[in-house]
Amino acid sequence: MKSILFATCLSLGLFLQADAQTLKEMKKMMKESVSSKPDTTGLKQVEVKGGDDQFVMAEAFYNSGKKFFKATLQNSNIWPNTTPVPSADLFREVIRDDKGRISKFSGYVVADGPYPLFYKGSSYNNCVFTGKFMIYHPVPYSTPEEVEKAFEGDNCPRIDVYHPDKSVIKNITKEEVKNEWMNYLKQANVYVSKIRETEKANADKAEAEKRAKFTTQNRNVTKLKVYASAQKFEQGKSYTFFVTATLKDGSEISTEKGGYIDEYEVSWSGLPEMVNGPFGKVKAIYGSTITIPDTEPIKGDKVTLTVKSKYYPSVSATVDFAMDYSGYVTLDYNAQLRSDAVRVTGGNIRVEIKAVKHGVTGENLIECKAINPKDGSILRHFRINEGSGINVETCGQKGWNASSSKPAQDGTHGGDITIVIDPSVKSYNINTRNTGGRGGSGSSQYPRAGANGSDGRVEKLNQKVSW
Repeated sequence: MKSILFATCLSLGLFLQADAQTLKEMKKMMKESVSSKPDTTGLKQVEVKGGDDQFVMAEAFYNSGKKFFKATLQNSNIWPNTTPVPSADLFREVIRDDKGRISKFSGYVVADGPYPLFYKGSSYNNCVFTGKFMIYHPVPYSTPEEVEKAFEGDNCPRIDVYHPDKSVIKNITKEEVKNEWMNYLKQANVYVSKIRETEKANADKAEAEKRAKFTTQNRNVTKLKVYASAQKFEQGKSYTFFVTATLKDGSEISTEKGGYIDEYEVSWSGLPEMVNGPFGKVKAIYGSTITIPDTEPIKGDKVTLTVKSKYYPSVSATVDFAMDYSGYVTLDYNAQLRSDAVRVTGGNIRVEIKAVKHGVTGENLIECKAINPKDGSILRHFRINEGSGINVETCGQKGWNASSSKPAQDGTHGGDITIVIDPSVKSYNINTRNTGGRGGSGSSQYPRAGANGSDGRVEKLNQKVSW
C-alpha cells in the first residue's frame, strides 16, 4: 500500500513539474511573440492597396517599424538574422521629391517612369518594396514571370529580405517571398498597362496635331530648298540635312522646325548605297542623316542630294556638297588588349599613296590606301590635301606591372610600316610611330622589370602603285 501511494505521489509530482515547465515555455513564447511585434509609436501608418507604386510601398515600409530584421536567401539556403537593424541605418540620407515622396535613400534612386517598380542602386544592386517585405536583389524584375523564373526549382538569386517583425523573419520561406513579390508585380502591372495605354493615346493625339500643323499635304508647295549641318563634308563623319518647303502663300515649313522628312523622296550620287555603321551596314542616307564612309573615296569628290515632294512630284531641289580633305588622318593600329585577355603586337601595315586632283576644286590631293599585308585587305581608303598629314601608328602594348602574385610582363613589339610612294607624288607628309611597348615595373616580391618590346621597322619604296 505504501509503495502504491509513493508511486502515485511521484507521478503527480512529475506531472506538476512537467506542467510547470510547459507553462513556463508558453509564457516565454508569448513574451517573445509580444516583443517581436513592430514598434510603430509615433509613426504615420500608410495603408497599402494592391498595385500601389514604389513611392507608396516605400513610405508604408518606412513607417512600419523603428527597427527591422533580415533574412538572406540564396538557392535552397535561408539564413535568418534576428539582430535588429535600426530604421536610421536602413534608410540613410532620405531625400523626398517636390510631392513629399521618397525619391532616394541609402544611395538608391527610384526607377524612371510615372509608375516605378523598384529602386535602383549601383550595378547588380536594386531594392523593391512589395507591401510586406523590403527586398535587396541583383536583377531588376518588372514582371511576375521574371520572378517565377528566378525562383525555379532550388534556384534563387542572393537576396536580402527585411521585415519589422522578428517572428516573420525567423519563419520566412522562399515560397512566401516569391509569391509576395510576384503578387505585387502582377497587380502593379495592371496599372502600368493603363498608364502606357494613356501615354500612347496622348502621344498619338499629340503626333496627329503636330502632323496637321507641319504637313505639306494639301498646302500648295511651290519650291523646295535643301541644306545641311555643314557646307562641306569630311570622310568618316555624319551630317543632318534639312528641307524647307515654300508654300503658295509665301509661308515655309522646314524639317528643321517640325516638318517631316518622310514627305520627301530622297536620292543621291557620290555616295555608295550602303556604308559601315556602328552596328553593321546602313544606308548612306537614312531619314535625314548622311553618313560619309572612310573606307572609300567619294566619287567626283562631291555628294549630290536631290529631294522631291511626294505630294507635289513636280517640285524638287538638288544641292552639291564638296568634300573637305584638309584634316589630318590617323591610322591607329596600335596593339590593344583583346577581349579574351590576349596581348598582341602592333599590326603591320602597308601604306600606298599617289597624287590626284580634287574633282570640284582642282586642289592637289594625296589618295591613300592602308592595306593589311597578311591578306591584302583594304583597311582604309581615303583622300587628303597635299599639305595635310597622315599619322601611322602601330605601337606595341605596355607590359603589366608586377604584383604580389605574378612577375612583370614584357612589352609587346611594334609593327612594321611599309610606305609605297607612286612617282606622281611630289610632296607628302606621313608621320610614323611604331615603338615597342615598355616592360612592366617590378615589385618587392618580383623585382625584375619586364623587357621593352622592340620597335617595328619603317621602309619606304618609290615605285608605281597598282591601282
